[in-house]
Order: sequence, then C-alpha cells, then structure tokens
Amino acid sequence: MQNRIILLSLISFLTFSACRKGEEDSFFSIHTRKQRLCGEWVVKKFKHDHKESQNDITTYIHSKSLTDGTFKEINSINNIMYTGTYVSEYSINKNGTYKIDEKLFCKSPFDTTISMIENGNWYFVDKNKAKEYKNKEVVAFQPTSIVYSPTNTYTLSEYNPYFYEIVKLKNKEIKLIRSYTEKRDTIKITINEEIQLEEE
Repeated sequence: MQNRIILLSLISFLTFSACRKGEEDSFFSIHTRKQRLCGEWVVKKFKHDHKESQNDITTYIHSKSLTDGTFKEINSINNIMYTGTYVSEYSINKNGTYKIDEKLFCKSPFDTTISMIENGNWYFVDKNKAKEYKNKEVVAFQPTSIVYSPTNTYTLSEYNPYFYEIVKLKNKEIKLIRSYTEKRDTIKITINEEIQLEEE
C-alpha cells in the first residue's frame, strides 16, 4: 500500500513537472497550456528595442516602452521623445485565431490618437533541440491583416510569423519575450522585446 502511494505521488510529480515549461511558470497547473493562453488579456508592461548597425557602427535605434501606464517612444532619426497613454488588448481564441486591438493616445510633442487592429492565427511551436526549446514553450503569431488608423492596411503576404518564448504562463498572467538578430544585405538588425499580459 505504501509503495502504491509513493508510486502515485511520483507519477503526479512527473506529470505536473512536465507541464512547467517557462522559467517563471507555476510549479504545476491543472489547466493545459492552451487553456491558460486562451482568453482576454491586456498589456500591463512592455519594452521593445530595435537596433540597426553596419560594419559594427550603429546606424539606427528605435525604442518604445510601457511602464505604470505611461508610454514612451524614441528613435534616432529625429531624437524626439513621444509620450502618452497606451491600451493594448489581446483576444487569443481556442480555434487558433487571435486579435490585437491597440490604441495610443499621444500627448507629447503633440496630441494625436493612433490605433491598430491585427488579426491572425496562433500556434505552439514544437520542441527544437537545436534552439533548446521544449514542446509548446514558444508561441507563434501569424498576422493575416493589420489595419492602422488613419493610414495603412497590410495583408498576410507582407508579414512573417513572429515567435515569442513563453517565460510565464499562468491563469491570470503571461510574460512573452523575443530576441533575435537578422541580416538584410549589409544591415544587421537586432530586436529585443518583452510583453507582460494580465487577465482582462
């Protein structure tokens, strides 16, 4: 009897441990990763850094962030700091579709409102030994349409999927990061981004 209890405890431990993928995940959860990911979310905090260089000389920097409800954005072309408030809502659906609804209310250096609605498909990425990713540790978002107001509309053919490592996946909180470098001709582009979502 005692051996059976020990065996069942070991099986439970291994099962729940296998559910833990991200570095900041709960030790165990009764919900699947899909159940925890799907839902209505609002962006609580984010940071995005974009750097371009040529022959090891930085040619362009673009940074934007959201902290404590304040949005800041600056680029090295005009070196003007844009500030305001920002609202971004994610709807991640069980049928594999998603929608991102963003609104930026810029207050400085001028008053304006910019909105963006992105629709697309999402999916978990399989295990990748070369990149040391576990199964379902990375989520991909493939846009099918992006509409900016008051300017442009983009379609699927113009966008590749973007991949986020899921650092934290809880019932009421998600943390996503992506970091990569690519080359376009002689230009080296480096992207670092972190997004924290909370249940809406």
